[in-house]
Amino acid sequence: MEKAMTCAATGMVLAMALSPSLPARAAVTNVVDVDALAAAAGAGLSETNGWTMSGVDTYADASLRINANADWLRSPTYDADIVGVVATVRRSEIVTRWLCVVNADNGAELARFATCVKKDTLEEQSLVFGIAAGARRIVFKFGDDASGNTGWGIGALSVLTAEPAVEPADLHVSRMGDDWCALSWVNGAGTVSNRVDAYQVERGKGEDVIFETGFDNFTGNQSANKLVSDDLPELLGSSFSGVNVYAQGATNGICLVGQTRSLGILRYAGLADYSGVTLKLSAKQYPKDNADTIVAYEAGGSTNAIATLTLTDEFVEYAVDLSKDANGNDVPNGAAILIGYYATPSNRRVLIDSLSIVRTGVDALRPLGFSWLPAPPGPVSFSTKGAFALPERAECRFDVFARNVDGLVSDASTVETRIGGVPGFRFILR
Repeated sequence: MEKAMTCAATGMVLAMALSPSLPARAAVTNVVDVDALAAAAGAGLSETNGWTMSGVDTYADASLRINANADWLRSPTYDADIVGVVATVRRSEIVTRWLCVVNADNGAELARFATCVKKDTLEEQSLVFGIAAGARRIVFKFGDDASGNTGWGIGALSVLTAEPAVEPADLHVSRMGDDWCALSWVNGAGTVSNRVDAYQVERGKGEDVIFETGFDNFTGNQSANKLVSDDLPELLGSSFSGVNVYAQGATNGICLVGQTRSLGILRYAGLADYSGVTLKLSAKQYPKDNADTIVAYEAGGSTNAIATLTLTDEFVEYAVDLSKDANGNDVPNGAAILIGYYATPSNRRVLIDSLSIVRTGVDALRPLGFSWLPAPPGPVSFSTKGAFALPERAECRFDVFARNVDGLVSDASTVETRIGGVPGFRFILR
């Protein structure tokens, strides 16, 4: 059987015979429901099962018919790189146009179908273009320079995607000293190397950013403030809403809450748990206002103050503990947070330059380095000696990744242990 021929000038793969052999590496076969595509084309629809098409109809044998230069069939976006296609194809008697596969994201031609032996008979062809093409979605169409009347049909179709890298299994600490340990794990099929990342775990010393914004999407009109209250879910995310919220005029990245003698609120939908949560914001009062801004929570139909911020004419960084209200009571879990709420409307407008919500007291990871090592499928042992300087008697975490023959890297398998303690393992599920 003849092999697929690669065109040195273009890097395209030309299918020169039936079923050219695929690379030795594994690939996932994604069978396409061509019957559903044909039914949609027959009904005049342009989309089904994530596939879209234009100008595509069907032959009498129900194969998809691409008959004009403007016709095309586009795949959905796959989770892994597309490395080839297997299809049964046919063509009309006069061969003046070629059917090709194109990277939908950059327009690069990836492969062409070879001229079929018989014009009315579907024959199988395999086109392989590999992971280097970087294609996650593809288009079937005529070549850009094609002309004439040749029609092509597709009767069956499978899209081949790269086999994902398999994360290491049974990761555990097998041996240990005061400042080193040995790790063991089992690599899956196709693995060629591993990466080991080491961290020192510092319990309760970290900070987790739940939300942060610099209001980069807030662009005011040339001279007037621009009302954005209804646009907050789009500008900041679905958790936000508000009343009298503006992009300050003639500025970029400044949020204005409130209006002259009118109530203003920036509302955050809330968190399931407020323990250790802090609101941080850089804010100042509107020029010539005398602004005390209230941070409050809303729950059970009532609003309760958490803190009152006395603003100045310059941006100042404020930090508000959201776990307790102004009376020292716990802020209810799930309560909405309000910024700029005033019991009595007045000239108390607030300008906010940045805002973040963080949780403190979470575990922090201090990187100690990483190491790559060649490693085939099967059992692997690795000693940290010479690779990492582990603190004595410290609590450490190791993330182990696998890279396969396609260069894809797996999710991490994770183990945590106290150096100098008893060897063992604890998986971290994600």
